[in-house]
Amino acid sequence: DLPRPERIYQLVVDGLPSEFAPLRTLDEQEFAEAARAALTRRRYRRRIAFVIPAAVLVGAAIVAAFFLTRGSGGITVEPNSVAIIDPEKNAVVDTVLVGAMPGPVAVGEGSVWVANLEDRNLARIDAASRSVVRRIALEATPTGLAVGEGAVWIVYGRLGTVSSVDPQFNVVGEPIDPGLPSAVRGSVAVGNGAIWVAFDTSFLVRVDPASRRVAATGVVTGDGSSAIAVGEESVWVANAVHSTVSRL
Repeated sequence: DLPRPERIYQLVVDGLPSEFAPLRTLDEQEFAEAARAALTRRRYRRRIAFVIPAAVLVGAAIVAAFFLTRGSGGITVEPNSVAIIDPEKNAVVDTVLVGAMPGPVAVGEGSVWVANLEDRNLARIDAASRSVVRRIALEATPTGLAVGEGAVWIVYGRLGTVSSVDPQFNVVGEPIDPGLPSAVRGSVAVGNGAIWVAFDTSFLVRVDPASRRVAATGVVTGDGSSAIAVGEESVWVANAVHSTVSRL
């Protein structure tokens, strides 16, 4: 569940053990597939590429209706790209190269927004031209993304903070820090006149979009909050550890 590759070092000191058991990892089959994926990534790295996560394709299905349809089937989706799916044809009609290790996707303010985990930036896609018109640098790895209340909202899971991007000037605002324990993941949703942020430490934060301040914090029943949505006059939080959904 690391958001990005990390180097591991072994320190050898005279008089101390230097032989250890293998690092805990996936089972043999999954490990072999991960190794093949890593080797494939190296071939693409010169083009600033990474293996495209399945979540991007799912996100692309959500934004498909936002794009004008063009072309027909038979299109290959390259790594680090967003696929544009025509829901009527049920086929990929175009792709947009966005950046290294794309993650959350959101639509709003006249654009499609993609958070790139490896590049630590936000790619802004123009729907008409199907091209990236701006890449906005971020202060950390983005783990959540939503658009609404006149801004683009980004969550940095490890920092436990939230930032807003002004879509008019493509400027990142000052981070909003709720002062909660450190987390790994964070997700965000917009609705009912508020910004809702869920961290995998089971904390839920409500941000006032006008003042850009934390309005309230609480605890969600269930561990490992991994996704959040607003609808039906409720806030819904998916809890990965307990395999439950909390309704607030």
